[in-house]
Amino acid sequence: MGSSLKLLGKGFAARMITLTSNPFVGLFIGILATSIVQSSSAVTAMVVVAAQAGNLTIAGAVPIVMGANIGTSVTNLLVSFSLITRSVEYKRGFAGAIVHDLFNLCSVAVLFPLELATGILHKMAEASTSILARAGGLKFTGVIEAAVKPVSGAIVKGWTSVVGPEGKAAGIVLVVLSLIFLFSTLFLITRLMRSAVLIRLERFLKRYLFRNAATAFLFGAALTAVVQSSSVTTSAVVPLVGAGLLTIRNIYPYTLGANIGTTITAM
Repeated sequence: MGSSLKLLGKGFAARMITLTSNPFVGLFIGILATSIVQSSSAVTAMVVVAAQAGNLTIAGAVPIVMGANIGTSVTNLLVSFSLITRSVEYKRGFAGAIVHDLFNLCSVAVLFPLELATGILHKMAEASTSILARAGGLKFTGVIEAAVKPVSGAIVKGWTSVVGPEGKAAGIVLVVLSLIFLFSTLFLITRLMRSAVLIRLERFLKRYLFRNAATAFLFGAALTAVVQSSSVTTSAVVPLVGAGLLTIRNIYPYTLGANIGTTITAM
């Protein structure tokens, strides 16, 4: 899905980021760009490059990153729609999906006015550069990306060679194909949750990964740092909430950890 949406709009999203210095417009650009690319990590990476090139100020980057955090939570809602044919599971799954949205909306509601009034976030960011200036460079590839990229890349390359890389038909067909893959996989995951391993998996989750808030928080941060996508890690628990394996109280600290872990990509 990420590859096909980038085919449709990555260039557009990258251009949008440098269009304005208005913080309110920047906030909505972050939301829109992330909805197009389906990756807050990709959008924040674009912001880093734009700031590095001098096309964007640090103060202008902050609202865009805030918007990207809101935009990335759209994926969770898409995932919850795969449960819509089963009302009880959909109700639980949608509630679990919207935890990420509400947290990011509340964060922006508090921090955005504070940034406008005092500039505290971009001042903290500028001050921290002296600490990390000589830290050196590191390239880290996420596990999911390493596993999926060769396959998705081959599909995209094969299809674009048939219809042409500039054709909108290529992107549209690939988006539809990726949605079919997404909902088929989620259907199978939810079906497996109801199978004989349901009770054993619940015990494992509750006993080890989600036994308390601190464990869930650390698990969310570590998993997202490895996977390099908060969309993937927060969406993965939506079917688990729908199946009744986890509660909203269980996944809230996990979601907070995922928001911390996703910053590794930009760093």
